[in-house]
Amino acid sequence: MTFHWFGDSWVYGDELADKSLAYPYLVSKHLDQECKNYAVCASSVQHMLLQFEKAKFTPGDIAFFGITSEDRNYIYDTHLLLSANLHNDQRVDLSKNKQWYTYFDTKIHRLKSIASTLDLLKAYCKEQQVVPYFYNLFTVSEYNCKLLLAKDWLVGPNDHFASEIMHIVDNQYFTVVTSNQAWIKDKDWSIHSPLVDKYFSPNYAHPNSQGHQVLSERLINAITTR
Repeated sequence: MTFHWFGDSWVYGDELADKSLAYPYLVSKHLDQECKNYAVCASSVQHMLLQFEKAKFTPGDIAFFGITSEDRNYIYDTHLLLSANLHNDQRVDLSKNKQWYTYFDTKIHRLKSIASTLDLLKAYCKEQQVVPYFYNLFTVSEYNCKLLLAKDWLVGPNDHFASEIMHIVDNQYFTVVTSNQAWIKDKDWSIHSPLVDKYFSPNYAHPNSQGHQVLSERLINAITTR
């Protein structure tokens, strides 16, 4: 059996000097399964469809889909690179990005697009005879999916699997909070700050090796209870 991992920079293991310390590899190794990681930094939920096309499955394999923040989408540039957070991504034409956010980006469209993408991923898994599991990475969003069932979520859709290493979840700007900001209450920062020091530092927006270890333990527990 092979574990196939899809998602963004958290799944990829960004800011880790040794990518084998990222949680997809730790989970796969602990459960004695081959690990295939297709994650792309700064990517989106929709981009997982492109990641999925690269995978070679055997019936009975498991696919893990890490759901990143809902404000991300993607377009192609001349090198077929992904663009996420289109308003400030330096890899593509910023004037076009701004037009996207001005004329096409709405909450309703985001949620509909992501729900449809998640349903497609489950349908593709069924076609490939692959078991799919979904989980929110570092923000909390629920989507009106037609095909996803409660059993498809490793961590419930009203939660995110990084809750053990993060106290503050920024669902307004969809960013990982690693520094104090004006809108954060002192009591919340007093809880969050030690977690940042322990599980993120010296990284900017991604878990350090200790953070990935905690994340791997949570997923291992979720998988082995199935």
